[in-house]
Amino acid sequence: MEDLKNVWNVELDILKKFDSFCKKHGLSYFADSGTLLGAVRHKGFIPWDDDLDFVMFRKDYDKFIKLAKKEFKYPYFIQTGYNDAGYVGGLCHIRNSETSAMLKRNWPHTKYNQGIFIDVFPLDGVIENRVFKKTQDFLKKFLFSILWNKYYPKTWKMDFWKRVFLIPLTFFPQKMLFSLYETVCKIGNILPHSKVCEISYFGTNAERKISDYEKTVFLEFEDTKVPVPERFHEILVSMYGSDYMTPKKVSSDHGETFFDVGNSYKKYLSGELALPETFIKQ
Repeated sequence: MEDLKNVWNVELDILKKFDSFCKKHGLSYFADSGTLLGAVRHKGFIPWDDDLDFVMFRKDYDKFIKLAKKEFKYPYFIQTGYNDAGYVGGLCHIRNSETSAMLKRNWPHTKYNQGIFIDVFPLDGVIENRVFKKTQDFLKKFLFSILWNKYYPKTWKMDFWKRVFLIPLTFFPQKMLFSLYETVCKIGNILPHSKVCEISYFGTNAERKISDYEKTVFLEFEDTKVPVPERFHEILVSMYGSDYMTPKKVSSDHGETFFDVGNSYKKYLSGELALPETFIKQ
């Protein structure tokens, strides 16, 4: 395992590239989840955290994805469900392709880009009509199930007959399936809504009020500053409870990860380098 500070330096480099790009194109983004908490509580990374999380309203997110693919050059890579076979996450990873961030839960099944990354989540409107929302949740889960079964049938637990039913659908191209998935996620943006949430496969995730994002402030984060909603307190309370300023060590959302800042993930996928046995058997 690389020293965490070396991993942070790679992620901060990606962040600065992302920030410069957003300023150039007039795009808004906000620190979120552990990154927001870290900015407020530690003025930087939470000491045991290993990633950076940001959110963008869907309009800015879509514009970012469209423009960034043209302007981010190697070793940076804009990873979405449209441009990397097998990657079916509903968010964007901005990766450094000359590094490695190998997730134990994905090894050895995934062959897509696994460089060190930062997360950029789109924020979509939360449908207020209960029936429409349940329909949306069903469609999201259904489409995600097809995508997952397309690439990782052995790691996705499912009733035998449901799997048999989905098999013919997995022959559709990933881009088409992912486009349908995102279309379903965006429905809430054209219907009445006062809340937004991060994209989620099975429903809404970390709902927050749009009004919390009316104004932006900038907080110190390591050797730079990050934009956060002025009403960050309300968001942090909803995520972590009223005692969010009290440190509580929890495991990463990504699970066990092997980092290597000096070698590309490609060397591990090709077998030129081997992951430590202690990591694989954990």
